[in-house]
Amino acid sequence: MISALGNAAPAAAQGETQTLLVWYTLDNVGPVIERVSANFEAAFGATVDVQYVRPQQLFDLMAKNSGGGPDVIFASSDDVGPLIDNRLVFTGIGSRIFLADVLEHLPKLIIEMCADEAAASCLWPRVAPGLITAQPTDQLTSRAENWLCSSADWMCADNTTSGEPLSWWFNIYLIDEAWLAENGYYLPADVTGLDELRSDAGLDYEWAEAGALPLADTADSATVYIFPSALLVQDPQGLMRSLDSFNQQGYLPVLEIGIDSLFVSVNSANTGLAQDYIDFVAGDPLTKVDLMTEADLLPALDAVAMQTLGEDSTGTLAMLRAATMLTAYTELVY
Repeated sequence: MISALGNAAPAAAQGETQTLLVWYTLDNVGPVIERVSANFEAAFGATVDVQYVRPQQLFDLMAKNSGGGPDVIFASSDDVGPLIDNRLVFTGIGSRIFLADVLEHLPKLIIEMCADEAAASCLWPRVAPGLITAQPTDQLTSRAENWLCSSADWMCADNTTSGEPLSWWFNIYLIDEAWLAENGYYLPADVTGLDELRSDAGLDYEWAEAGALPLADTADSATVYIFPSALLVQDPQGLMRSLDSFNQQGYLPVLEIGIDSLFVSVNSANTGLAQDYIDFVAGDPLTKVDLMTEADLLPALDAVAMQTLGEDSTGTLAMLRAATMLTAYTELVY
């Protein structure tokens, strides 16, 4: 049950209108949300109205709709933060986040997927990246969880801000360690620090794109290269070749990480039905995989969901690749 600042959300009242309004702010997720909402309508005999809202308008629309507005919101951690701060959505009661669970079980999950084969060649066949130097260990995955916690509060133990996650994403910002040393700078701890360094030193930012992935031998040392997790879906082999080249040239990562979650609005007249909707949607791992396939968002799967989907699932493979990559980067900087 979702709660607001530790207080349980009220249960559905008898005779409550069986209609829900769902707002979402993410690009390319509409068809998936429409489909799963139709399935919910069939299962619960309810009506679900799904509407897109621009992220920059979300807070103003919620603040102006006292006593109205949506029942459920699907939004990223960046967009929903002001709603949490102003108590406009019910938040979590404190639970272990899916990614922390995957990291905890990563050594076992790798063995189940790869058996005796090395993680690098198993997860990235034909690449065998040097960035992935060893099998993940319990000690290293614990450090990875701490590194991710330092980058995002929702990754920390007993978080209360994650809502009910459906998808997640990250950006890896790579900066030349030699350039940092030559110019008297240290590696920033987070993207905020990196933006300050960029402003102070006049660094350029360049986003990597599928089909035109940069390699370090043609890179400019005064440029920060940004690799979004969408590339794990679009071109995982090319992504790893590119990252491997930058790793060999001594580039270090700064991490930005986000989560996309379902929340019940405090203004909902149908909180019980809204919670049923969230449980229904978030409880289906295939919906999360659909968000990956259609919107390039990583699926918010825990270890049990990955095992349920099985080794042949593209969602399971994407989660293993993402967790292994982040663990490898932890070894470099944390």
